[in-house]
Amino acid sequence: MISDRSGQAGFERLMDQEADLEASIVVNQTLRLTAVARPVFLDSGVPDGTSAYRFGTAPVGAIFASQSTSGLAGEIQLSTENFGLRLGASPTGFPVYNWLGGTRWRIGGGPITVLLNRDNVKDTLLSYAGATDPASGVVWGGVMANTAALQGKEAPYDLQAAGPQMDAFMQRKQGAYLQ
Repeated sequence: MISDRSGQAGFERLMDQEADLEASIVVNQTLRLTAVARPVFLDSGVPDGTSAYRFGTAPVGAIFASQSTSGLAGEIQLSTENFGLRLGASPTGFPVYNWLGGTRWRIGGGPITVLLNRDNVKDTLLSYAGATDPASGVVWGGVMANTAALQGKEAPYDLQAAGPQMDAFMQRKQGAYLQ
């Protein structure tokens, strides 16, 4: 996957290159085990000094080195028709290292599904990987979204099915030295 977000270099801009390398096996035709390796490269460019944004404790308009980082993330997954679990970590090599994961439980095989998820916020290099403040040297960012959701559908796996459905969720974001 390659994505490129526009914006001011060093701040909002983000070029994200990722590739999922997966191996999967099905056991007893009911349980899927998957291992995922994900090399990641991020680059937000070099600020040109004209920005009205402040980066960390540096003054507005400061010019600092290119904001880029890379690393290798890993994840293991276990999935059945009514239950799923994934555990992993943000890429090694990122300034802020986090555990990720999630679970999916379709209660009694019925129409209600409970989802819990913890994942990186991938809006900017600062939110995804974290960054080092060029003035103070403090590492900050690495924002995680912790989400809980409840879904209800007449036919949970049929996206074309008509009928009643319900979704409710809540999310809490947290990161290093963020307000």
